[in-house]
Amino acid sequence: MIIAVHLHPHIADTGMSAASDHGEQFAIIEESGAAGSLNIDVTNKKDIARSLIADNINILITHDISLEAFVLLKSYGVRVYAARTEPMSLTSVLAQFEEGALTEITPDNYAAVCNDPDFDKNNTVLIAR
Repeated sequence: MIIAVHLHPHIADTGMSAASDHGEQFAIIEESGAAGSLNIDVTNKKDIARSLIADNINILITHDISLEAFVLLKSYGVRVYAARTEPMSLTSVLAQFEEGALTEITPDNYAAVCNDPDFDKNNTVLIAR
C-alpha cells in the first residue's frame, strides 16, 4: 500500500514546500514505513491524477479534489480521503487515517465532502478496474 498526502500550507512538519507555481507536492508513505516526496509539475488536475496512478498510489489524502481527478482516481481503484483544513502535522494526518478518522470520498458523498452542489452521481460514470 502506498499513501500520498497532498501537501498544503495547513500540513506542517514535513520539511517540504507545499507547492510550486505550477506544481503540487505529495508526501509518499509506503507500507514498509519508507517515506519520500513526489513533486508533480503540471497545471491540469487530471494530469496530477494520472501521475499518482502511474506511481502506483493506492490512497490519496487531500483536502481538495476536482471531480475529474476524483473520477479518474476512483476508476483505477485509488481510495481518496478528505483531510481537515485546519493546520496539523503530517504525523497527525497519518494517525487520523490509521484511526479511521478521515472521511473516504465516494460518489455518494462527493458533493457534500467537496462542496460541489453541481455533482450528480447518477450522471457520473465510474469504471471499475
